[in-house]
Amino acid sequence: MFFSCEDVIDIEVPSSESKLIIDAIFEVYHNQTPVTANTVVRLRESTDYYDEEIPVITNPATVLLKDLTNDIDIIFEDNNSDGNFVPVSPFIPIENVDYELNVFYNEDLYHCLLYTSDAADEGLGVDLGGRRI
Repeated sequence: MFFSCEDVIDIEVPSSESKLIIDAIFEVYHNQTPVTANTVVRLRESTDYYDEEIPVITNPATVLLKDLTNDIDIIFEDNNSDGNFVPVSPFIPIENVDYELNVFYNEDLYHCLLYTSDAADEGLGVDLGGRRI
């Protein structure tokens, strides 16, 4: 015979102010003809620990990738209002080129220097690593 009891313990987890989450993906697939790229910058807002959904951003944002080597601006747009920003014009990142990612959101500027990484799987692509500046 087994008996058990259950006490529900409510734990108060303090809420915090929402913060911007930037998830940038720049993958180049050199094994495809023609060469293709998956370039997307995902913007989300942080939530409290027990929230089950991560909401998309609620205010307008501007995403700009600057090619620092060739002085070219690559503009990104959120065409579906889902927080996924893609380049307005076709864009394939180039090895040995420095990029700067700039995100303007809620009157704040977030930027990161991107550099070519050796982390590409089996030589199938070029990954860009990043460092906040």
